[in-house]
Amino acid sequence: MKHTPMPELNYLKSILDYNPDTGEFTWKVDRGGLAKAGNIAGSLVLDKRDFNSKYYYIMADRKMYKLHRLAYFYVTGTDPGDMQIDHINGNTLDNRFENLRLATNAQNSKNYKKPITNKSGFKGVSWCKQNKKWYAQIKVNNKKIYLGRYNSKLYAALVYARAAKKYFGEWRRV
Repeated sequence: MKHTPMPELNYLKSILDYNPDTGEFTWKVDRGGLAKAGNIAGSLVLDKRDFNSKYYYIMADRKMYKLHRLAYFYVTGTDPGDMQIDHINGNTLDNRFENLRLATNAQNSKNYKKPITNKSGFKGVSWCKQNKKWYAQIKVNNKKIYLGRYNSKLYAALVYARAAKKYFGEWRRV
C-alpha cells in the first residue's frame, strides 16, 4: 500500500504539538474552523478497507495523514514510507508513542483483531458441528495449521495462544 509522504518536519512542528504520553496532537496556530490554537487536532474516520477500524486523520499541507503515522514521524524524524505503523495493543485510536511501532505488512497482519464473525469469543477457535468439539487453527505464511479438537473452547484458545507465541512472537495478539 502506497502511503502519502510526510510533510516537512519543521513545518509539521510549527503548526502542531504532539504529546507522546496521551497520543494527542494540538494545534499551535489558528487554521480556521475548529483548528484553533490549543484545540485537539484530528478527525475520526472509518477505514475504507475494514469498516470496523477507525483512525484519526489530520489535514496538513492540504493532504490527509493518519495521525499515528504523523506521531511516529514527529517523534523519530523518520518518514515510515511504505512501512506500516502498528498499534501494539490493537486499539487504532490509542496513538501514544509507546503503543506505536514500525512494522512490515507481514508483521502487522499477525497482530490482527478477532473477526467480528467469530462466534467462540477467541481468535483461532471454532465449533465443529460434526464432532461437537472446539477446534483451533492458525494461519502462518498463508497456510492454515490445524491445532486439534478439544472439549473446552478455553483449552482450544490456550492451544491457539501457544501457537501464536511460537509463530508470531511479539507480534501476536490473542
